[in-house]
Amino acid sequence: MQNKTLLFFRNPDLSQDFISPLEQLGLSIICIPVLEFDYIKYEPNLRAAIHELSNEKGIIFPSPRAVIALSRSNQDLRHLKWYAVGESTAKACLEILGKTPEVIGTRGAAELADKIIEDQGPGGSFIYLGGDNQSTLPHEKYQKAEITIKEVCCYSTIPVGKESFLNSIQNIQPIGCVFFSPSGVKTATKHLADQNWNWGAVKTFAIGDTTATALRNNSEIARCDGVPTEFNLEGLKQVLIDYFSHN
Repeated sequence: MQNKTLLFFRNPDLSQDFISPLEQLGLSIICIPVLEFDYIKYEPNLRAAIHELSNEKGIIFPSPRAVIALSRSNQDLRHLKWYAVGESTAKACLEILGKTPEVIGTRGAAELADKIIEDQGPGGSFIYLGGDNQSTLPHEKYQKAEITIKEVCCYSTIPVGKESFLNSIQNIQPIGCVFFSPSGVKTATKHLADQNWNWGAVKTFAIGDTTATALRNNSEIARCDGVPTEFNLEGLKQVLIDYFSHN
């Protein structure tokens, strides 16, 4: 009997609404954390940036981690216009900080940049809350629109240790792996490099274009078998349902 386990390289926080339709296809979902996040290191950096705010038109949240970082600062920036990359980030804004972003880029950071330019026009300054491993900011789009982006590092990304990772994954032979960030791709493939892991026998899926590109550029994997057009969990769920309904 063919193994039908899907590995999700993320924390085990998926809702039952996400998992149930996949389980109905006979798939078993196992979440394997690959990253940890440290907010303490950059708290002074974030507080200083907030203190220096002057004429910024808005604040950009590229991920739920940025939302968590701001919540830890105990600073209220709801007077600014909010922009979020992805629906999960927008949801975190509402649930953690009590405000829904005015503009959401459901197809990634590049689409959000286009929406900001359309919404605000050329010129102006925005604060961007990223991490120390940020790679998705579309600098050229903002530069062409003469928009200043003030990047503020507010958390660090830490790969989980190899021993912990391998203990979590031992004796699992998945039919597919699902990735949620370029850092997750890097960590998983690095830890599995000497484990005789056969990526050719495993289907790979990504939450969005940036992660899909990381998969295609990775020397161990060199492909991505599926990525949603809407870079969110709902879109990812549909991609997985469509694929495994016919395979």
